[in-house]
This record gives sequence, structure tokens and C-alpha cells, in this order.
Amino acid sequence: MAVIQWNALSTNLYGSFEALTILPDAGTMKETAGRLPVLYLLHDNGENALQFLRSRDLETLCNEKKAVICCPWISHSFGQDYRWGGTFGQFAAKEFPGICANMFAVDNAQAMIGGIGTGAYAAFFLAREYPGSFRKAIGFDGRYDMAELFRQVREGKGAEDLSLPMMEAAFGDPDSLPGSGKDLFAGGAPDGAVLGCSPDFAGAGETRRLAERWGIPVHTGTLAQVLASIL
Repeated sequence: MAVIQWNALSTNLYGSFEALTILPDAGTMKETAGRLPVLYLLHDNGENALQFLRSRDLETLCNEKKAVICCPWISHSFGQDYRWGGTFGQFAAKEFPGICANMFAVDNAQAMIGGIGTGAYAAFFLAREYPGSFRKAIGFDGRYDMAELFRQVREGKGAEDLSLPMMEAAFGDPDSLPGSGKDLFAGGAPDGAVLGCSPDFAGAGETRRLAERWGIPVHTGTLAQVLASIL
């Protein structure tokens, strides 16, 4: 396996960004001699792409499944296009995959998108916002109810890694969020939606609520185990 940390320039972000790519080993790449399926994996709020280095099984997974995982930096954006500043949604859904296709042997016709925490919300939001761009959308140990999270932050009950200005920058007026296109509980699931959580995940109730709303099952296990079941 190979793990590459890299930086590049983005027009959507008006500057440079950091990213992480996990590749199969050289022998596997030589055997396939073509472009490989790719998973664009989005980090949690308060983290960055290096979050995924803690999941050592991801390297083995790439080798076994002959797939590539590319992890961009999306800051505190929730995958949204800011009114002022970076258009993180366009970056994660369009520009970053295009950059990766130029740098690595990935096939965006077989692209998937996924995430952890708020990155899981971003993955599902972007899969709905850009239909046809991803054949699967995967959320793991996610935060999905943005209206409830907004309420908690306004009342000072939110997580330490969130603030009201962060959420307002991403979502604008909190009262306009429920029932909007940014509310995952309003409307159906994106194509190929997969919900997963670890056995001891404290937010599993929220995952189950979304699964019931969308009429899909919940996969339980580690991130690598959930991904292995669908790749």
C-alpha cells in the first residue's frame, strides 16, 4: 500500500489545500493496468484528511478491493458553498475529483463519496446536490440532523468543535434550514446511500432515525468493515 500526503491549488478555495490518498500496492496497480474505483472520503469537523491515518485497515482495504481512497480538506464547511469565501461543495464534488483523476489512476465513473461525523452529512448532501456524480454515498458515525445540531449550538450545548459562526457561515439563517434542501430528513436518500456506525457509537439513534426515514438498513462495524461490505 502507499499513503501520499499532498497539497495542490484550488480555484474554488482560492488557494492551496491539503489531501491524503491511499493507494493499493505497486503489484496490484500493475495487475489492474487501468483506472480504479475511487472513494472520496470527507473528514469530521475539527479534523482534517489525516484523520483517516488512524484507520489502519483502510490501507489493507484498498489493496484487497483494488480501490483508491482520496481524502480532501474541507475545513468546517459541512460540504457547503460559503456565500463569501470558498465554495467547498463545488470543490469536494467536482474540482477535487477532477484533480485526483489527473494525479492518480482513478475512474470517476466509478466514484463514491463518504464521510465521518459532519463529513458524513456532507457526503449525503453532496450526493443529493450533484446526482449522478457518485454511484454510492456512505455515512459512518455521522451527524445528520443539522437543525437539531444548530439548536444545540445556539443554546450553548453543542460540541466543543462547533460554534454558532461556523454553522451560520455554512447554513445561514437557522430557521430556514428545517425542510430545506440542506435538511437530510426532508426528502429521500441519494442514490446508493449506505449508513454505517461502530457498535459503541453514541449517535447511533440519529443514524437509525435517518435509516428509517430513508428506508435503508444500518451496517454495524468499523469503517473499514462497512466499506468492505459495499465496495
